[in-house]
Amino acid sequence: MAAPRGHCILMLDLPPSALGGIDLLTFTTAAGFQGIKQVPAGWHFIFSSATASLSIRHGTWARIDPAPSDVLLVKRWDAGHEALCDERDAAELVRCRARLASIWHQHLTAYQPSLQATGHTTTTAAATESSTSMRQQDWSQLTEYMTPALLDRVTQGRRNNWSLTSVSSAAQDLDVIPGVDDAHHRLAYYGRELRFLPIDLKTTWRPGAVGRERTNAAKDRSWALQELVRTQCGGGSARELLGEMQLTFLMTLTLANYSCMEQWKRILALVLTCQRAVGVRPAFFVRFLRLLRLQLVHCDDVEGGLFDLGDQGGAMLKRLLMAFGSELRLVFDRGDDDGDEDDGDGDGDGDGDGKTAVRTEWGRLEAYVRTELGWDLDGHYVRRGKLVLEDGEEVEMDVAGREGEDETGEYAPVIVDLENGEGSAA
Repeated sequence: MAAPRGHCILMLDLPPSALGGIDLLTFTTAAGFQGIKQVPAGWHFIFSSATASLSIRHGTWARIDPAPSDVLLVKRWDAGHEALCDERDAAELVRCRARLASIWHQHLTAYQPSLQATGHTTTTAAATESSTSMRQQDWSQLTEYMTPALLDRVTQGRRNNWSLTSVSSAAQDLDVIPGVDDAHHRLAYYGRELRFLPIDLKTTWRPGAVGRERTNAAKDRSWALQELVRTQCGGGSARELLGEMQLTFLMTLTLANYSCMEQWKRILALVLTCQRAVGVRPAFFVRFLRLLRLQLVHCDDVEGGLFDLGDQGGAMLKRLLMAFGSELRLVFDRGDDDGDEDDGDGDGDGDGDGKTAVRTEWGRLEAYVRTELGWDLDGHYVRRGKLVLEDGEEVEMDVAGREGEDETGEYAPVIVDLENGEGSAA
C-alpha cells in the first residue's frame, strides 16, 4: 500500500454526536471518525464542543507552513475540559504517525473548507472540485492578514496552540460585579484575557485638543486611526488592524464569541467614520472594503453564529455604511490628494490611482448590500411623512436611526443658561 500523502489533523476520542469543526466546516461526529486528511498549508482553526448546542466551544489556531514533509497535528478530546487538547506524549505521537496508513481511507475525512462545497450530492466531481477550490481561496482571503505575532498578542498563547473559547473575553467586555467577581474566578471561567488593540471610540482626538478641533475629531476619527496604527500596530502597518478584523470576525462566526463581536464592531465604527484618512491611506481602505464585502458573504456559513444582518441586527452596520458613503462622496468631490503611503507594505492599490481604487471597491460593496441585503446606501429616501393605513387613517411616521444628521433626539441642540460668574469668565 502506498504511503498516504498530505498534511493531517487527528481529532481523537471525540464522543459520538459531539460538535467538531475546522475552518468554516462544522459537523457532528460519528463512530470511527478520527480526523481530517489532505489539509492544505496555511491558517486553520480547529474547534469542538460536547454538543451541537448549549455548550461552550473550544478552539485552537494552527499554522501549517509549506514543507517537503507532511505535517501531522494530533489533538485528543479531554473529557474534563470538554475540549480538544494537544497530544504531548512523544511515544503516542510516533504511534499515531505509524498507523496513519491503516486509518487513512475509512477513519479520516478529506478536507473541505466549508459546508457549501459538499452540500449537494448530485454535483459532478469537476463541479465539486471547483467549488472546493473557490471556498478554499475564500478561506485564504479571510485569513490573509493574520500573523503569528497577532495571535501571540491576542491569545497570549504559543505557536499552533493559540486557544480561545466561546467565553474568552477582553477586560473591557467583562461584566464585573463588585464583591462577587475576582481575578481568580475570571481566570477560571474566561481563561486568558484577550488582548485586542485598544480602540476607544469616546476619545478620538489628540491630548490637549479643545473646541472645534475636538468636535471635528469626534466626527472624523482619522486622527484616532492614524494614532492607533502608529503606536499599537507592529511596524506602523495597518495590516495588523485588518488581521484583527479577520480574527474577531471568524471567532464570532465559529465560536459565537461575544467579546470578539464587540471588537469587530469597534473596528468598523472606527474605520467607517474616517474621512481625511481615505486620502492618506487609500490602499488600506481598498483592502478594508474588499475584506468587509467578503465577510458579509460568509456571515451565515456557520450555524449558531451571532451575526444578524436583518432589520434589527444590521442596523448599526447599515447606518455606518450610509454615513461613510455620504462622506466618501464628499471626499471624491473635494478631490482630496491621494496618499502614496500604502501603509508601508510595499504593494499598491492595483491601478496607480488610490481614489479610483477606493471608489471602485466601494461600488462593489454598495452593489452587494443592495442586491443581497436590500440596503439602499445613497440616503435618498423620505425620512418623515404620513402613512395611510388600510382604514384610511393617516399616521405621522419617522425613520429611526438618523437623529445625528437631523439634529433630533439626543443630538438636538441644547440651550444652557450660564450663571453670571461663568458668563463673565466666558
